[in-house]
Amino acid sequence: MKRTGRSLAELASGMPQFPQVMVNVRVRERIDPRVRLRSRTRSGGSRRRSADRTRGAAASGTEPLIRVMVEGQDEAVVSRHAHDLAETVRRAV
Repeated sequence: MKRTGRSLAELASGMPQFPQVMVNVRVRERIDPRVRLRSRTRSGGSRRRSADRTRGAAASGTEPLIRVMVEGQDEAVVSRHAHDLAETVRRAV
């Protein structure tokens, strides 16, 4: 902002906004949030092969939850990926 003299709203106006879907998966015990969780969807696709951006699964720091967040251009695809990943997490815990 200082360098360009433009407002934050002006600078952010060029950034695309994508739908995000977050699904909370309740677990029996709280997991240390520093633990990095990695998973694949039921269809076997990894986040690298997905056209949508998977933020992934992260343990909540305050509740016995694993939060799954997916974002991308197509809301239906994003929702499907988020729920598939959440189901994979449910089966794993």
